[in-house]
Formats: sequence, structure tokens, C-alpha cells
Amino acid sequence: MQRVLPLLIDYSQNAFVPGHSITDNILLAQELLAGYNQKRLPLRCTIKVDIQKAYDSVEWDFLLEVLKLFNFPLQFIVLINQCVSTASFSVSLNGSNHGFFKGGSGLRQGDPMSPYLFVLVMEIWNALLRFRVKNAAEFQYHWKCKELGLKVNPAESQIIFSRAVQQERQQILEYLGFQEGSLPIKFLGIPLTSSRLTLTDCRPLFDKVDARLAGWNH
Repeated sequence: MQRVLPLLIDYSQNAFVPGHSITDNILLAQELLAGYNQKRLPLRCTIKVDIQKAYDSVEWDFLLEVLKLFNFPLQFIVLINQCVSTASFSVSLNGSNHGFFKGGSGLRQGDPMSPYLFVLVMEIWNALLRFRVKNAAEFQYHWKCKELGLKVNPAESQIIFSRAVQQERQQILEYLGFQEGSLPIKFLGIPLTSSRLTLTDCRPLFDKVDARLAGWNH
């Protein structure tokens, strides 16, 4: 799967795809936010979407349909189905595991195949968004998104408005149910802002690196 993934996935998805760099997404996000502190630019906003329990919410039936859509061999699809649908779970209580129960959806945590399967599922969502933006005068929620099983986490999702947006702010916030964010924000662990990053913006990242290096001395 690792070999064929670059042939199936749009270049905008960079995670876990050989030949793609996740830093490209960081640079793109930084470029999109440039000038947000200026009123003279056109009205615009950026939506930072957090997927609620992303791995756990992938529907198995939808995953199998995605694999069929990408023309994976039937035997391979059967093996993937057995892998994701036969996992059993137990509850740890006072240090001991009790009972077993089967899951109803989701990908196995820690399985090296799971990131690739999740990228394939997200490619469908990505393709739907690209299609709607290209072919619709007004972008709306696509009803097919329900079948993915993925749900947006409003508590962790944010909308960042440019300074030019004033009248429409409250209406957009009420419609989407997200909270309004402010710059700088973190994206893939990197602070993003509308201008050049300052030492203060990067200080939390430096502190994490220092803490990691300090751990090597013990």
C-alpha cells in the first residue's frame, strides 16, 4: 500500500505519503494566514477543524467501499476487513484486565497499516470538498459525509477571521457552532501567525525541544 498511495492521494494530503512532506502543509497554512491583521484585504476566514476521535469513528463498511473504489484486490480487502473487525477490547480495572468485547467501528491503534487506511478514508472527504468548491456557487455540507462516520469536534475546532470581517462574524459562528480563534494558533505543533514569527511565538516549541534534550542526559 505504501507504494501505491502516492498514486491515489491528492498532493494536499502529505501525512504518511512517501515523497510528500508534512512541512508543505505548514508552509501553505502560514501563507493562507498572511495579512490577516490588515483591514484592506478581501473578507476571508480560516476554519481549523478537529476530527472527534478520528481513528475510532471510521465506519468499517465505508472503509471497505473505499478500498473497492480504489480497485484494491478482493483478497486484500478481505484481509483488511478481518484485521479491523476482529479486534477485541478489555477494560483495565485496578491494574487487571476484565472481560472482552468487540468494537463496532474504528481502526486499530498502533497498527502500522492504520495510518494508510485513514489517509484513504480522508481522501474521499478531501475529494468531496474539492468537488463542491469547484462546482458549486455556494459551498454547503455534503450529505455523503455522514457515511464516513467522522464527526467534527466543535470544542476543538476554531474559526480565525481576518480584520476585514466584521458584520458576518457572529452569523458564521452561530451557523457552524465553532468558537472564534485568534492568532497565533498551533498547526501540527507549529505556531502560525499573520506575520513573521517572533521569539515569543516559538518559545513553547523551544521549551519542548530543551526538555527532550535534557531527558537524554539522564
